[in-house]
Amino acid sequence: AADMVFDIPHFTAPAAPAADVLAPLARALHEARRPVVLWGGGIGFAGVQGPVADWLARTGLPFVSSWA
Repeated sequence: AADMVFDIPHFTAPAAPAADVLAPLARALHEARRPVVLWGGGIGFAGVQGPVADWLARTGLPFVSSWA
């Protein structure tokens, strides 16, 4: 189901975050002793399952999913 994209009329996916937003996040993840990524339903709503899965595979970060 990783290729599912939800068509929700009232939802508009946000623009990609700027580098100045991502840099502190990357630093915090790098410095964390036991990082974990929570993959929520917004990933599916935004249709970015593939890029997020690729990022997780590249970084090796552990993750859990929550679909509410």
